[in-house]
Amino acid sequence: MIVIKHRETGKVLKEVEADTLVGQSFENCQLEGANLANANLAGADFQCANLRNADLRNARLEKTSFHSAVLTGVDFTNANLANADLTDAVANGACFKKANLSAACCRYAKFNECDFENARMPGADLSMAELRANLAEANLTKADLRGADLTGANCASADMSNANLLDAKLVETNLTGARMEGAIGTMGKKFAAAKTPPKAPPKKPWWQFWS
Repeated sequence: MIVIKHRETGKVLKEVEADTLVGQSFENCQLEGANLANANLAGADFQCANLRNADLRNARLEKTSFHSAVLTGVDFTNANLANADLTDAVANGACFKKANLSAACCRYAKFNECDFENARMPGADLSMAELRANLAEANLTKADLRGADLTGANCASADMSNANLLDAKLVETNLTGARMEGAIGTMGKKFAAAKTPPKAPPKKPWWQFWS
């Protein structure tokens, strides 16, 4: 049996009659403040669950479903959310520092005031998401940001190359130092691809310097 407790009070929130949490169903469960740090929850189902203020640091969450879940204030620092489903999730104020959200589906999710600093999000579907967040130095290569709301977001030094920003809202968005090569802009115009630096001429052998 695995016992899930509150991160601060130690109160038992749920008991799971299994040897692993991989693939387990927590649909509609009340897990507010749960201590799930370092847990292996790959493929688990948290659809419509309440995980407000839970601790999921360093957790394995590959292909885990958080569809329509309440993730407000959750700490996902360094968690692996590759291919996870966060469609319609409410994650305002959550921390995703150094988290891996590669190819994650986050359509219509609410990420306002979240911290995605140094997060890896290549190929993530963030279309129509609310991303008024800190995305400094995040990897958003090939991300789908169509219709996303990045109003006031901090995208300083983020890598947004080959991302799709069609119809995205970039009002007062900080793009200082951001890489935009090959990205599709808000009006559908593609940014120029990065230029390949010219190759240096081959060095002459030392014995040819005097020829």
